[in-house]
Formats: sequence, C-alpha cells, structure tokens
Amino acid sequence: MKPNNFRVPVATVGRKPTADELYLKALIAKHECLIAYLQSNVTNQALEKCRYDFDAAIAYYKQLVEEGR
Repeated sequence: MKPNNFRVPVATVGRKPTADELYLKALIAKHECLIAYLQSNVTNQALEKCRYDFDAAIAYYKQLVEEGR
C-alpha cells in the first residue's frame, strides 16, 4: 500500500481564508514577484504587467476588507 502524500493540512479543512488573509497574501506575492523580475532583468513591459495584475487583485481584496467581509 502506498503512503498518502497528498494530505490536506488540518488547519485548512473547512475554513475559507478571510479577506484580510487574502489581502496580505496578495501583497506578499506582489513583493516576491517584483523582486524576482528585477533580479532576472526582465523587460519593463513584463514588470508593469505584473504590477498591474497585482494592483488589481490588491485593490479588490482591500475593498473587501474595508467592507468588512
């Protein structure tokens, strides 16, 4: 019998992330993405696309946080 290597952590079962958590995760992901792009010397167009996409997600989650969802 094979071991089950695909277990879901107990802390995430039955609970959706809050808007605050999603907002924080989006901010962290944007920071990490921009650092990776800057370190790899990508074009400004790719960097601006990344920044634009993250800014849209962050604005959405920020709105949810302000609404209290």
